[in-house]
Amino acid sequence: MKTFKSASDLEQIRNAPLHATVESLFQSIVADLPEYHPEDDGYLVLIEPGDVDRVLDDLDMPYRLAEVPFSKCW
Repeated sequence: MKTFKSASDLEQIRNAPLHATVESLFQSIVADLPEYHPEDDGYLVLIEPGDVDRVLDDLDMPYRLAEVPFSKCW
């Protein structure tokens, strides 16, 4: 799992096929915010194979990915 809270975090996937997509999504998060604060405004998380069965402690979630109680935002 990779988190993207700043533009410099995009370097984690610089040569990956998903780079352009992740960069576009990240820019859409921060584009309309004069001051971006990831903890308040949100950030992008790239889930990778193998993340399904691990506890997501680094996201402050006491769940495995398969157990997260997602809610709809639309």
